[in-house]
Amino acid sequence: MKKRTKQLIAAAGAVVLLSGVFLASSLSEKKKAAEAAAAKEAERAAAQEDYEFVKFITIPSEEMVRIEMDFPGEKVVLEREGEDWKMTTPAYDTVQSAVNRAAASISGVGSSTLVEENVSDWSVYGLGPEAGRTRVTSADGKQETLVLGDKTPTGSGYYASPEGNPNAYLMYPYSAENLMPDVDGLRDRSLPQIDLQKLSYVKAEGEKTMELVPYHEFEAFSNSFSSLLMVQPYDQPSGISMDRMGRFFEAMAANPLGKMSFVDGYDSLASLGLDEKSARKISYRDSDNNSVTLLVGKAVSQEEFVNSSEQPGQYMGILGPRAEYYAMLPGGKDVFTVSGAWAGLVEADPFTLRDSFVRLINIDDVESFSFSFKGKTWGGRIEREGEGDETRETYFLDGEPAEEDLFKDTYQDCLYLMYEGEADPSFRLPKIAPEATLRYIGTEEHGGTTRADFYPYDSQYYIVSVDGQKAEFLVGRYQLEDVVKNLQSRK
Repeated sequence: MKKRTKQLIAAAGAVVLLSGVFLASSLSEKKKAAEAAAAKEAERAAAQEDYEFVKFITIPSEEMVRIEMDFPGEKVVLEREGEDWKMTTPAYDTVQSAVNRAAASISGVGSSTLVEENVSDWSVYGLGPEAGRTRVTSADGKQETLVLGDKTPTGSGYYASPEGNPNAYLMYPYSAENLMPDVDGLRDRSLPQIDLQKLSYVKAEGEKTMELVPYHEFEAFSNSFSSLLMVQPYDQPSGISMDRMGRFFEAMAANPLGKMSFVDGYDSLASLGLDEKSARKISYRDSDNNSVTLLVGKAVSQEEFVNSSEQPGQYMGILGPRAEYYAMLPGGKDVFTVSGAWAGLVEADPFTLRDSFVRLINIDDVESFSFSFKGKTWGGRIEREGEGDETRETYFLDGEPAEEDLFKDTYQDCLYLMYEGEADPSFRLPKIAPEATLRYIGTEEHGGTTRADFYPYDSQYYIVSVDGQKAEFLVGRYQLEDVVKNLQSRK
């Protein structure tokens, strides 16, 4: 046989073979399509013909003592305890009303829509051995089981059949889904609640421990802008920034504290950051003595928490937190996730949340002030006559009468000195006189004196000691230089 003839025969054979494969494939697809169409048609036909209602579970609800929902991958067992029901498998904390509703929904389920009589192939409807089953046991030991199969092709319901019944029926979704285990729907997601309007204590133990207590007059000059006082991690007590900390409070109010989701089947607590070595802790208390403490693990993801009180697309940024964190109750067994609005303070930088003013003193509390810089001193004084609304004020700068606006501008120059960072804890103050000092003397009502001393830290910053306390924070040299420029220009 010639070579070309052999090639033609081989090619023809390949075409025949490919045609056969294509034909077999086409027939298979047509068969599947025909079966799907037949199933849909059967469903439509079944939906058009109402049969006598068949009750699948005939045991009266008051006689039920045990309900087992045994489905692939999940099993729930409910057992009666007096008038109530308890979920015994799995053994989680549950909401009693939800468990009672789940048990009550089993009673009387059935269908008036027959799909097929005397079924020969249960697998067509997903009603074979692998199907989910709900079994009810009565007080006298009687058992009834309902087999629940696939969802119908059109999604209008589920196929079902009482065990031992030769027929397949259609159940509407709301009835069928009551027979499926819903562990998450029964578990208790609640946590102790805190009245944010009465928040009186916060302690966040992360890389640093931040502790907030009710504001009290720890000195003659109190900061009336802050409702809480930060007493850790710094030696110098400080009010908090309501602008920055307030964003957390707004987020907490918009996201009530609760268990967002449950975490089961994890490798270890260490993998979630909840082992004894890694877990952070956060505690809240209100003035009614409601309190909650959470162990906080890793962030669930790096997704940032979006503060719903802000404009869309804006984030909490350097204030943290992430959207969700793994968490536990101390001594508890359940692992769950909580909103970053409540857990994120363990990752917040305390410095960004404290009041940044070196000395934020209300002008009404001051009789005089002075600012000294490298041997030069500027000062102001207020003389007051009368009381209440009848008080008359006379202003002086460097001993000379001054206009009210000029005085207040000068006062604000000194008042608005702000911390910019934290000093190295190992830094020791030089044994020299401060290069600058800001001093306030209070009115007769407030009394006392408060001062801030500025010492050289490096070429960019001064380190500040307030009223002789430990120096922990830095102020840029440029800030003091700007104050001096302004004071000299007004002279």
